[in-house]
Amino acid sequence: MQKQETASMREDVMRIIRLIAINNIPEFGFRLYIDGKNIASKELSSFLKILLQEMTKI
Repeated sequence: MQKQETASMREDVMRIIRLIAINNIPEFGFRLYIDGKNIASKELSSFLKILLQEMTKI
């Protein structure tokens, strides 16, 4: 059960990262649109890099 949950979580995270990457403009870090509002920050970019590194370890 836990392996299925982990795989499902990984798929969800990868889907989110792909959505963010589509809107990515490197000079400004990542852009994320939630309810039409642009959320862009260095913190988000750093968080995503760490998250991606952790997800590849699983």
